Amino acid sequence: MTRHPDNSGQYFPTMFSMIATVLILMSLTGYACQSTPASDPPDAPQTRTDPAPADAETVEDVEDDQEVVEVVPDSQPDSVIAFVDRLEAHGKTISTLSGLIIYRKVDSLLNRHETRTGSFLYQARHEDAPERLAVRFDQLLVNNVRRPRKREYVFDGIWLTELDEDRKTIIRRQLAPEGQPIDLEGGGPIPLLAGHSREMLMKRYDISEFDPATDQWTQSLAEGGRPVRGLRFKPRIEASDPGDTTSIEVVFDLDSLLPAAIIDTQMNGNRKLFRLSDVEIDPELDDQTRSKLLRGMPSPVPSGWKVHVEPLASPSPEGVR
Repeated sequence: MTRHPDNSGQYFPTMFSMIATVLILMSLTGYACQSTPASDPPDAPQTRTDPAPADAETVEDVEDDQEVVEVVPDSQPDSVIAFVDRLEAHGKTISTLSGLIIYRKVDSLLNRHETRTGSFLYQARHEDAPERLAVRFDQLLVNNVRRPRKREYVFDGIWLTELDEDRKTIIRRQLAPEGQPIDLEGGGPIPLLAGHSREMLMKRYDISEFDPATDQWTQSLAEGGRPVRGLRFKPRIEASDPGDTTSIEVVFDLDSLLPAAIIDTQMNGNRKLFRLSDVEIDPELDDQTRSKLLRGMPSPVPSGWKVHVEPLASPSPEGVR
């Protein structure tokens, strides 16, 4: 049996995440952020909480179970398990998601903030077709310094493709053997969206309520006009590496039952923060977008662009060192 190399997960900060599933949503994004120049001066010391974007479209504002006998009042929320059941049932109805995304990476040691804004497109698993995800970032803000940075990441289950418009380069990295696509269900800090079962989540996480009003990143959602509910996911496997996730908070829009914000906290105190807005379910896709999701890259390749391909390294024969 062919096994995926242990280091294949380095491209997934444990986003790739929405999505979530979206999301996302995203070692994909985590990998991209590693190339940010390190010459920016750090911010003054700040508190651990991070203000949420007031408008997800701009960087400047970055901010029925028949066996139950007891009658529950309409004003009382479902239990955590019942709510997760609702999310699972709703996820099974989703084929495609699109919307806007804000991704902020917070380095607790350097007091360094990196904020990226853009859009995402997610396709759920369908029969033999794997999950597919595309994220396009068009702006980068590092410690309040804006930098134009247009990059797109497309994952088709086998290949992770990075398109850098500034350098006119395409880098394709094979993360799994052909015919053995990676399942995003186990690879991201954004749990819960399409195709994720309650059994899987309960096995991997302790799930409890989370009050969005207790964190500045999600406080505006709690105070907004739309009803929301937060859940906290704590991995059952104790963190052993500084970069391991210790908790994930997800705030759901109760009208759409989709994630509106995600907080991924690591053992070293670093945080990955996501805000999703203008999320559309099963949008119409043009032929070019469908082709890009299917092939993992534009067709044809733009004139003047360079393409670099990194195939999956073949495992060494057993016994050979």
